[in-house]
Formats: sequence, C-alpha cells, structure tokens
Amino acid sequence: MKRKMIGAAAAYMSGLFFASFCTEGSDLLLLAGLLPVLFIAAKPLKIHTSDIIMLAVFFFAAGAVGVTYNNCVYGKITSYSGTEGSFIGEVDDVGYYDNDKALYTLDGSINGVQNAKIVFFGDSCDVSVGDVVTLESCTFSIPDSDFLFDSEGYYKSRGIFLTAENISGFSVEHTDSHRLRRLISSYREKVIWEFRVKMGNTDGSFLASIVFGEKSGLDTDEKSIMYRCGIGHIMAVSGLHVSIAAALLMLLLKKLRIGKLASFAALNVFLGLMIIMVKSPVSAIRAAIMLDFMYSARLFRRQNDTFNSLSGAVLIICLMNPYAVQDSGFLLSAAGTFGVGVFAPFMTSGMKTENIFQRLVKSMAAMLCVTLTVMPLSILYFDETSVISPITNIVLVPLTVAAMIIGFIYVITGGIVSLLSVAEILTDAVLAAADKLGRIQFTHFSCGNKKLFFISLICVAFVIFAAAVIKNRRYISLAVAGALTVFVFSSAVMGKIEQNKFKVAVLGRGSNAAVVISYNGSADVIDLSGHYKSPEYVRKYLTMNGTEDIRTLSLTSKAPSQYAAYLAELELFDIDQIMSGGTLGLPDDNTDDIIYFNDTSVELINKDYYVNYADGALEITYGGVTVLIEKAGSEGSGSGDISVYYGNITEKTVLNTGEGCIYLDAAEDEANVNSDMNNFEIIFSSDSGGAEIRRL
Repeated sequence: MKRKMIGAAAAYMSGLFFASFCTEGSDLLLLAGLLPVLFIAAKPLKIHTSDIIMLAVFFFAAGAVGVTYNNCVYGKITSYSGTEGSFIGEVDDVGYYDNDKALYTLDGSINGVQNAKIVFFGDSCDVSVGDVVTLESCTFSIPDSDFLFDSEGYYKSRGIFLTAENISGFSVEHTDSHRLRRLISSYREKVIWEFRVKMGNTDGSFLASIVFGEKSGLDTDEKSIMYRCGIGHIMAVSGLHVSIAAALLMLLLKKLRIGKLASFAALNVFLGLMIIMVKSPVSAIRAAIMLDFMYSARLFRRQNDTFNSLSGAVLIICLMNPYAVQDSGFLLSAAGTFGVGVFAPFMTSGMKTENIFQRLVKSMAAMLCVTLTVMPLSILYFDETSVISPITNIVLVPLTVAAMIIGFIYVITGGIVSLLSVAEILTDAVLAAADKLGRIQFTHFSCGNKKLFFISLICVAFVIFAAAVIKNRRYISLAVAGALTVFVFSSAVMGKIEQNKFKVAVLGRGSNAAVVISYNGSADVIDLSGHYKSPEYVRKYLTMNGTEDIRTLSLTSKAPSQYAAYLAELELFDIDQIMSGGTLGLPDDNTDDIIYFNDTSVELINKDYYVNYADGALEITYGGVTVLIEKAGSEGSGSGDISVYYGNITEKTVLNTGEGCIYLDAAEDEANVNSDMNNFEIIFSSDSGGAEIRRL
C-alpha cells in the first residue's frame, strides 16, 4: 500500500463507526468477525499481508478506543441522567435567542465529583465566556432528539452528554479569564452588527453567514432557498473559507517579504484565531490541519498530496474526538474535500481547457464528481437535495466568494478597508438568483424516503468498483453520469409512488399535535393544539415529502398567533385556503381564501376521503378505515380503527387500553398503554383496507 496514511485513516474511522453501535466490551468480539473480510478482499485488490495487518491494527484500536470511551467516559457521565444535583462550571459558550432567552454551555463538575460539559436553556443574563455559573439544583438528562432535531447526536459529537432542566439557585460569578476569547467574540459581534447596519439586515446577515458561519440572522426560507440551489455549503465555515483567508494572509506576508518560517508561524497563529472567531466547527479545524500540512510541505521542500493531507487531518481529529465520525459537518466536509481535491482532479486531468467552452465543460464535470461524493450524506442529513448544484456552484459561488473576500478584508483591517457596498451588490445578485431558482420545483427533490440513501450508496459503490477495475477516465466518467442518472430517475419514481399513498401524519411534541393529510401531491393541515412549534413540524414534514401545495390550512386553536406563525413558516408553500376557528383580526376579514367555522365544526369532503372536525375531535376516513384524533379524556365520544389522543394526561384521565389506541402524552403505566408517541404517520392501504403506523 503506497499511501498508508489513507488506509490508516479509513480503518480508524471504520473502527470508530462500528464501535458506535457497541455498548459492552464484549462487543469487540463482533468486530473480529470483520477480519476475514479484509483477507477475502485482499487478493483481488492486491493488498499485501503487511498492509492488512496495519489496517487491522488501526481498525481494532479504534474499536477498542470507541468502546472504552463509551463505557468509561460517556457512560459514566450519562449515568447522572434522571437524577437531581448541582453543577458548577465555566461558561464555554452562550447563544442568544428571541424573547430574552439564551442557550448556555458550561464546562465544570456535577455535584463537585464528575467532570462534564452540559447545556441548558434559560433566561438571558449578563454572562461572558469564562464566568463561573452555579446551579444549586437541577435535573440532568440526555439531550432529547425528536423529528425536528437530533440534539443527542449533535451535542455528543461536541463532547456534551447532558442537559440541565428544572433549574433553581442560578448564580453567576464574573471573572476576568479567557480575555483573548472574549476579545475575539466581542470583535466578531461588532463586525456582524456593522455588516447588518451598513448593508441592511438581509444582505448583512448573508455576509455574516459566509464569513463567520453565523446563520441566526437569516430566516428559515432564506436558508432553505440556499440549500435548494445547492450553495448552502457556503454558509458553513469549511475548507473554502479557511483556504481563502489563509491565502490572503500569505499574500500579504509575501508582499511584506516575511520569511517562510515566520510566515508559517504567523499562519498558525492566524488559523487558531480564526477557528476561535468562527466558534471552532470541526470542518474549519479539518481545513486548518490540511493547510498546515500543505504549507509545512513547502517549508521543508516536500511534495504535498491532498489525499494524504485529508487522511492525516481526519485521523488527527478522530484520535482527539472518538465521536467525530457521528458529526454531520465533519463527514460532509471530509467528503466534499475528497470530491474537490482528489476525485474531481483525477477525473478531469485529461480534459482540455483551451477555450471558454472547454473550461466550462471541465468545471461542470468536476462539480458532478463532487455532487456524487456528497450525495449519500446530503440525503442522510438534509430534507432536500439540489439537482442544479453543479450549475449554481459554477455561476453563483464565485460571486459569493468575491463577497466573502471583501468581508475577510474588512475583518482583517478592522473596517479600514471597506468595500461593503460592492459586497452588497454581489450578495443582492446571489440572493435574487437563488430565490428565483429555489422556487422552481424541478431544481430540488425531497430526501424523506431514506431508501434513496441506500440507492445513492449503491451508485457510489458502482463508481468505485468501476474506477478500481476499469481504470479508464472516460469509462469512469460514463459510470458517474450513469449513476447520477439512475439516482435521479429512482428519486422521481419513488417520489411519485409516495405521493400516490394516502398518509396521515401526527406531528408535535408531548401532548401537542398538528395533523397533515397527504394525498396526490397535496396536503391538508389541521392544527389541533395551537402550539407555537407546530408550524415548524409541519414545514419539515412537508419538505421531506416534497409537498408544496396545501389544499387547506385549518386553525382550531389560538388562531391569530398560529395564522402569523404558519404564514411565516410556509412562505415557500402554496396555500389554497385557510379555515379559522376564530376571528383573525385582519384588516380585511372578508378575504376569499379564509373561511371561519367559529370553533364548531368543519368538513373537508374529497371524492376519495372524508375529514370532519367537531368539538376537538378529528375524524379521517379513507378506504373503509377511520382514524379518530381527539382530546385525552374524551374516550368513547367516537370510534375509529385507530384512535389517537392528544392533550395532557391527568390523574383523572380514564385511559383507553384497547388495540389501536395511541396517547401523545406520557402515561404512568406505559406497559398497558401505547403512550408518549409523537411524530408518526399512518399509511393507508387502498388494496387491503388496512393501515400501518410508521415513526418518523
């Protein structure tokens, strides 16, 4: 094996991945069963025995590290889940939200015994990084994961295994530590504020997102538009950002005739400060390590290899953090870098670039290669994937990069060199083009059907096999084009099949519920509980299913506030008609697309199905199967083949233990009642006259 670093990194990552499924030390024996696979694959791939031993050592070493970390670190800390105790720790990070709320990250100890990092959500107060926060009493729990967000996986990859709730005795001791981080954080917030003031909120927030990765100023629709166009990656600080910033610095140092050794030292200091400024995303750390490899190779007159640098960076990060393999940003960054720096150059090395057309074709081919490498992960982690990303990355990304460079110059010079008016023109052009393209339906497809993930893996495996066996760029190019064609065709067919199904989704958290009825590419939305987060659940579900047409939106509770919330969340969707159970207080209540039913009842009659809402109970009938969704405590008011009960369960609630009964709130006796079940869909079968329930 010529490139042992690549094999070592791949084996170590694989070992950590398999170890993530292991909970006991004895599970390491299961990993031993994979050893024969290496020997079976060795002969056709011409791998030497010494290389197999090296791969096996890294694989099993990673497995041992992963299992040990699960039991001795993660398991030890999460054993406090469900218990009450105290916590004292330094503020590691603070994120501010609407309504004077903040998300705090603390690094300290539980009960003065167990070192740990925790997060908690509470009222905003005057707290800075390095201040000491004391929670005299709180309840520890593992971060919740639900349909909207995988909190457990997100925090776990960042070394945060617990969250604190039911807090009492909150106090802050202000300190003067971490001065550098405070200074950098303060400067960062100052620059972001100046971007928004001088360029306007939308353009300034977009520039902040591409310079600092700060997306909080952008609304949900603006972010969705970017991902639909395939340029959403520009808002995550990664190799592109770090490379451009480093190139600007090295150019400046070269102009000042600074020596190579001093420039290398300055580069490392600059990269460290930049990582702190963008809040240390793993993608930026990976890029910084690779740049270190590249510039050190120049310093010591060694040849730099992108694949080896990527492998070395991946290996270092995984050695430092065993849960990095579960971080979506890390995996997407590594896959994208492989596509841009390894696969695309290999595939396009023989292509001519004598004229503009040939250069354009080469760029398009390179983008297709990158699209293929990140496709499985995009499907796994995102609700939608762009079809036009190879085009938009050629046309729109250069404009965005130009704006980014202007932003970097502004940051580095402290605003002395300001070309923000030019950046505003560039960001305006990008946002306008993205808005037009992102609203066209064929430019993107939904990733709700996870079968597409396995199809994409098959497509990638096919291309890898073709590359290993054929070793001819022309035929490999045909394999890439064929794989992408098969994937797009499969997604279209599977999307059509899903649209023809009649599905009832019950969405929300705890006792809250919003119902989405999907059929023939359209949907009816009925908000039952009026919870403020219901529009977010509905939006995510519709996006995953590729549904953009809403036949009716029915608001049965807290109509005025929900009306505003749904219009804000569903701006990219077409709503044909709104039905309200109360006066909305609009300037003109006689609009044609709003029907009032005054908290009594409403019927939705379709030739294929029947929907009736009355007195808090929703009845849905299709193909001879009836689903009844009503408030807990209303048992017996109606009958359905499947009965779903929303609302809080109290001591006086008489629970229905019959078959086909589901409670959204948690019941004390869960052994006899199907409770605490949220975010699921009921799929009706027109052939058998039955229905199945599938968790989302």
